[in-house]
Amino acid sequence: MIAMIAFGDVLHQLGQYVMVISHDIAPEHVIPQRICMHLQAAPLFGLCFSSIIVLCVAIDRILALHRIYLVIQSHQKLYLTTKTTTAVLFSISFIVWSYVLVDDRYVTCGIPDVFTNEAYDACFGAISVISVLLIICYAYVGYRLRNFVTRDDQMQGVVRSLLLISTTVVFGWFSTNLIRFGANFLQIRFEHRITLDLIAGVFVHISCATNFFIYYFVSSGYREVFNRRLHTKQTA
Repeated sequence: MIAMIAFGDVLHQLGQYVMVISHDIAPEHVIPQRICMHLQAAPLFGLCFSSIIVLCVAIDRILALHRIYLVIQSHQKLYLTTKTTTAVLFSISFIVWSYVLVDDRYVTCGIPDVFTNEAYDACFGAISVISVLLIICYAYVGYRLRNFVTRDDQMQGVVRSLLLISTTVVFGWFSTNLIRFGANFLQIRFEHRITLDLIAGVFVHISCATNFFIYYFVSSGYREVFNRRLHTKQTA
């Protein structure tokens, strides 16, 4: 599931290249929103997909505290397939719905620009709900583990890294939503909203960019896997 989160984040980051390239080659630096939706479909899919998988990981940590996880471990392929399918169906459904709503107005082809007002509110509303659920899930995990003392440093690192990743995701999206709320409250004009969207997006991209470093430096288990796959260090 960690690899799937990374896959979604990589697709999401490709949206920046789409925006920069379209901005440089398009007349007046804008293109029809419908065309922009085609160009940003993959990055938007990555955004939705990784958000759902991050929540699935948090739910997985809760299930790991209960006996039902023994049943899940004996059906891991079905378990992973179910979660992946859910994320894929949600992402595709949201993209199709957003595409139906687009019109022929001209936009600067960033990811927020593919949304109409309805889709924009729905996207950030869904992300806010996911962020709240992440807080609830890990608060519950922390509560259940408060009296649990383990000498397994590797497991502690895994739990710690997952908690930090979720914290960065929540921080990134809450910061973005706070800027968006401030813009709506102050009734900032549309031409200035474009700049605010770019600033707000910085927090989300920072959270994506820190994922690898958190996994690598906090969890010895993940670090060994990275070293082995990237051939950066010999492991015992």
